[in-house]
Amino acid sequence: TNLDLDISQWYTYNEDDLDYRTSDPPVFDNRGASPAHASQPQRGRLGLPLLQLADWDPNLPYDGSPPTCIHYSIEWKLLLKKGRLVKLTNDTEQNLVLAPGAFWDQTLKSKLQQLLAKKTPRNKCYEPDET
Repeated sequence: TNLDLDISQWYTYNEDDLDYRTSDPPVFDNRGASPAHASQPQRGRLGLPLLQLADWDPNLPYDGSPPTCIHYSIEWKLLLKKGRLVKLTNDTEQNLVLAPGAFWDQTLKSKLQQLLAKKTPRNKCYEPDET
C-alpha cells in the first residue's frame, strides 16, 4: 500500500482539541462477562482520547510527537483514620495514558492492597474513601 503522508500535519494540533474526559464505561451484556460493544474511536471527533484497556498496549511507547493520546498524572495518598487521620504513604503516578478507571483495575488497586497488607493490622477490614 502506498501512503501519502503530509508531515506538516504531524506537528500541528490545537490545545482546544484535547479531550480530557474519561470515556464512557462499556455496556455489558446480560451475562455481565464481556462488553456488549468493542472499543472503537469515534469517527469525526477531534481531540485526544484517554486509552481504554482494550486500546492500550503496555509494550508500546506513547510519547510520540504529536501525541496520540492524553498523558496525565495521579497524586494519591493512603490515610488511616484512627480517631485522627494518619498518613501511611503518598505517591504520584506520572505520564499515564491508560484511562483512570482502567489504571485503577490494572495497577493501582493491587499496589494499594499490598501497601495495606504491609502497613496495617491484618485482622481488620478497610474500605476506600474517595476524596
